[in-house]
Amino acid sequence: MIALNIDAKKVEQINNDISPIADKKIEEFLQNKSLTLQAILDKHKAYIKADYIIIATPTDYDSDTNYYNTQSVESVIKDVIAINPNAVMIIKSTAPVAYTQRIKEELGIDSFIFNQSFSEKAKRLIKTTTLLVLTQANYHLSQKSL
Repeated sequence: MIALNIDAKKVEQINNDISPIADKKIEEFLQNKSLTLQAILDKHKAYIKADYIIIATPTDYDSDTNYYNTQSVESVIKDVIAINPNAVMIIKSTAPVAYTQRIKEELGIDSFIFNQSFSEKAKRLIKTTTLLVLTQANYHLSQKSL
């Protein structure tokens, strides 16, 4: 499993089994579990061989305008399409109603799934990275590790 992040310090921490956020369960997990996880900064390397890409980027909500800022999600989707159009994208970021339909129409794609439900363990792990990039073989290995 590959974790892509834009923060070099977080990448280094993850690669050294150190949680980049203060969370006792993540810290214990990284220290005590065998996880096939490599954090990197290079989106091309992260996307090129991926079968599945989990997108979990911030989507800030502005209650004054009743608007989710989904620019980071759309940026990742466009990058994935350019680098590996065959990858299936799984959007875990919060987005407005009918978001996936709008993106499918605007970008002319159908290779993504919208799924916001996280288990508590997954929520803690997602906090540590911008998104996860999975190959099918690594996905099965990682599921056994969790």
